[in-house]
Amino acid sequence: MTGLLNLTGVIETEQEEADDHYVVHARSARPVGKACSLACKLRKNGTKVVGINDVPHHGKATLIRYSLQRFACPDCKDDAGNVVGNNGILERLPFQEPGFLMTQRLVLWMARQAMRRTFAEIGRDVYVDPKSVAKAFDAYTTVEIAKLKRETPRVLGIDEKRLRGEFRAVLGNLEQRTVLDMLKDRGETLELQLARLSEDRRLEVVVTDRFDGYRQMIKRRLPGRLHVTDRFHVTRAANEVLDQVRAAVAKRLPDRREGAALRMSRQLFRTRWSQTTDEQKATINGWCSRWSVLHDAYWTKERYCDLYLCTSPAEGEAYYKDWIATLPPTVSLAFRTKCEIPRRWMPMVLAYFEEPYTTGYVEAVNRVLDDLQRAGRGYSFEVIRAKLMLAERLEKRTFRGKNGVTKIGVPLHEHITPDGEPIFMRIDGGETMFPIDRFGIDLGKLHALLSEGPPNIVYGRKGTQVGSPISTLWPRFMTGPNPG
Repeated sequence: MTGLLNLTGVIETEQEEADDHYVVHARSARPVGKACSLACKLRKNGTKVVGINDVPHHGKATLIRYSLQRFACPDCKDDAGNVVGNNGILERLPFQEPGFLMTQRLVLWMARQAMRRTFAEIGRDVYVDPKSVAKAFDAYTTVEIAKLKRETPRVLGIDEKRLRGEFRAVLGNLEQRTVLDMLKDRGETLELQLARLSEDRRLEVVVTDRFDGYRQMIKRRLPGRLHVTDRFHVTRAANEVLDQVRAAVAKRLPDRREGAALRMSRQLFRTRWSQTTDEQKATINGWCSRWSVLHDAYWTKERYCDLYLCTSPAEGEAYYKDWIATLPPTVSLAFRTKCEIPRRWMPMVLAYFEEPYTTGYVEAVNRVLDDLQRAGRGYSFEVIRAKLMLAERLEKRTFRGKNGVTKIGVPLHEHITPDGEPIFMRIDGGETMFPIDRFGIDLGKLHALLSEGPPNIVYGRKGTQVGSPISTLWPRFMTGPNPG
């Protein structure tokens, strides 16, 4: 009979097929037991049938009913050295994952599938408890995350995300627009990470919001680096003042429908004047002509945002001082309270004109993290971080030697090491191997990866297919060819 499992050294004696699963009865061609010493002489002592879960075959869950050979050893001794014998020695199965009643390939398959699916979904597919899927995922990701090596960025972005009641620090490479890591807090753990980066001279610029903890950490741990404050966190304060004025005006309008219309115009008033249409300009002018305080608030906000049209720190500082000095009396107190830049933050705000970067690309990961929390209710921080860090299909990689590299040929299953190890590719079929820089997870594709279904993996070169499309999915992080 044709073997379904395709496991070396395994003889399949019977196969049962139901609508949604297979049961395969099997035994070893040459059972091997573990002797307690070289002097032991094992003898066969019957069999024991155990159920071992395997990867899905032809889209169906698979259970192996395996006849394990039992061995007896008459010479086994106890701790005191007395000969007591042992009649319960079971054969070793090289394909079984230690600590699981599963094959190694199933544990790897579940861990890989868990990158984009919930533990409960995978458990239903292979008939295992979701806790077992979580255990497999944790064992795999602990090893793989330890292998990850990220290139130190020239421009480091730091932002935070509130997960499970705590603020977590998210680090990104702003030049490559990638996520580097997510830390369990934005305090001690982040400071340790910055201390590790302090000796790496490749890091030149750090971009953050105006959280004072970041300023103090960077001052202590990264002296000499340029610290830039994100521009959107600066201009956001002016929009907040405008919102307060607009809401106050709407509340005083006698016509409730007019008041509701003005309250719902939040996005319109936040839009820069240069980006509005003629119709939107007419609407804004209509409101501002009726209420002078709204006129003053809107154009004060516009002037404040024009700060970032300056081209140098000196010009920016002069522009800001002029803006402060010419605030309209009707809104002066409100804008001074919210928008006046503290002296300790002024160098970081003006540093934007030297390195115009923002943390917007790092903040974009917040949407992905929200989706992960919704999809897997109750996920721990470690699980969410692992799903984020091991999305290796989104690794942004380039060759260090960019000059002269025009064509890349990657032989099938060759020169590729597991995630986290150095990766090398052969150029133009020659003998020279080039290392590849690993920058992190590309934010532009991250959400798509975590939202899509499981991959359809086909093995073979372009235009060729190896094996059957309905054969077992072999995990993508395995380096050898599909054994099926």
